[in-house]
Parts: sequence; structure tokens; C-alpha cells
Amino acid sequence: MRMESNFRDQMIKSGDKKSAHEYLSENGGDFEVWYNEAGYYTFEKGFVVPRVPATRHKAEEDMSPQFNWVIRRDTREPIGIHGPGYSQNTSYTFVADMMESFLPESTTGCAVLDGGRRLFMTQSIGEPVDLGDGDVIKPEIAWTASFDGTWSTGVYDFTSRVFCSNMLMMGTALFKARRTDQHDITAEYRSRILGDAIAHAEKMKHIARILKDQSYTDEQFRILTKQLVPEPKPRSRVVKTLSTGAGTHREWIAPHKKTYESWEEKQRYFKNEWRRELETWGDGNKWLAYNAIQGAEQHYINRGTRGNHEAKSTRSLIKAVEGKTPLAKKTLELLNV
Repeated sequence: MRMESNFRDQMIKSGDKKSAHEYLSENGGDFEVWYNEAGYYTFEKGFVVPRVPATRHKAEEDMSPQFNWVIRRDTREPIGIHGPGYSQNTSYTFVADMMESFLPESTTGCAVLDGGRRLFMTQSIGEPVDLGDGDVIKPEIAWTASFDGTWSTGVYDFTSRVFCSNMLMMGTALFKARRTDQHDITAEYRSRILGDAIAHAEKMKHIARILKDQSYTDEQFRILTKQLVPEPKPRSRVVKTLSTGAGTHREWIAPHKKTYESWEEKQRYFKNEWRRELETWGDGNKWLAYNAIQGAEQHYINRGTRGNHEAKSTRSLIKAVEGKTPLAKKTLELLNV
């Protein structure tokens, strides 16, 4: 049986369009933070706060803390640490403000990750597209931000498939603001971002229809999975022949048990997702093959093995947001897209 979708665990993907502020509040992302000087204790001086000039032209007596903690007001938990040039936003509402100024009442999803350290939100840029038989993709953009400095405030290409919650070809940045920049988008930028995002959605729709029109068999899919993740083979090494004291011989070493088990597990994920696609949509085609690989990678392989269910789901979502889906990208190459 297929595990509950990581992305459904982490996001509200109802498809309902409403304000970014509503989604932020419903998902616990409207908390506030405050900034506190970061330092350390020594036996000689007690609590020490390293300081640096606020700017390179400031006098030495006008010093700022070298680092500041970012602390949630509601839980008192530190969720980041930054240098003096960091833009000190006090909540994620600045992201919701930008989204509403960009496209009002069009937000479709929100995920608050790692205790509030990162934020991921989605926004519709057009009507859903039915590829046939109810297989629907939604043209959207994704917004990211973070208080721990791991994500820039950014806007990304993002198209999702309703059936499996797959993120299709995520990872291309349309706009990025570094932590030290003003987090604002001008009217000129808004127009460019929207144009680029619509062009990406059209490209994804075109690719999907090309793939959907090309049949694909079980045997072709089996070959594809072994091209993506080759079966571990025995390796050889040259060793000295001890019995004679001279000469060498070659010996073969079988793959490590865990290596082979990992390969078998990935192949099982691929097979299960392929079977699920066929059971839902009927005859095999390249579009189903692509989504089977992408689904296996996003919902299972990228989860890893460490941590509880929430930690694994978060890890998988983060990798998808950052475009770390090499198997899906390689699949498009092998399918000759």
C-alpha cells in the first residue's frame, strides 16, 4: 500500500484560492520573532558579545553585535542566527504581503517547516489543465523564505499534478532576494516573473502531452529503472598470492548486503508507483513512467531513513523545493524529451 503523501502531510493542497494571510495563519506561520544579541561565556570576562562596526565607515565606538539570535516570541525557541547585515523581518507576513500585491486571493498551499525555520507557499497563476481522462496539472508558482538563512526569499517555477501531488520540474528561480536585500518586488519584476512562470507552465503542459502520446511497456519501464539505478555488480581486486609468495591473482567481491538491499528497495518503489499509475490510467505511456519515477523519488527515496515520519516528510519536501530530484531529471533525458 502506498504511504501517505509527504506533501499532503506538510501542506494544505485543497486547491481553494484564498489570501496568503489566511493560509499563513491556518498553518501556524503567522508567529512573530525578535532578535537578541548572540554571545558566549568565558571565565575571565563572563558573557561576551562579539561586535563589529555597523558599516565599514562607522567609528569604532559605534559597534553592532556580530551575530543575533532569531527567537520565536510564542515558543521562545531560537530558529536562526545572523550577522548584522541581515534584514530583520519580524514575521513571515512580509511574504504574504508580497504575494497579495502580486496576485490577490490566489494562494493555494502553505508549509511551515522545521519549527518555523523555513516557509513554502504556492500560488495559482492560471486554470488547471486536464491532459485527458481527468489527469490534471496545476500551473503555479512557489514562494520560499526562511529565518535560519537556508532559503532566500524567492519565487520559483512550480507545476503540480493533482493525482499524486508530484512537484513537476521544481527548482528554477524566477526571483531571489538575499538575506541582506530589501524583500520587495517592483511592478517591473512582477510582470517579468508572471511572464516567465506562464511560459514554464506552457512548456510543462507541452512536455506532458508529448509524453502522454507515446506508449510505454512494462519491459521498457524495467529497463528505464535499471538505467537510472544500475544493479550493484561484483567488483574485482588484485591481491598477492600468499601460497607461493610471489605473483598476484584477481578475486571478486560481492556487493555489500546493504548496498544491494538499497537497490532492491528503490526498484520496488519504482515498480509500485508504475503499477499504481497503470491501475489508475490504463495503458502505459511515457507520462506515466515519468510520474512513477518522480513519485518514487519524491515520496519515498528522498525521505531517507533517519528521524520520525515528520522529519522524513520535511526532508523530502525540502529536496523537492530545492530541485534535488536527479532521478526525475535523468528520466526526462532517457525518455528523449
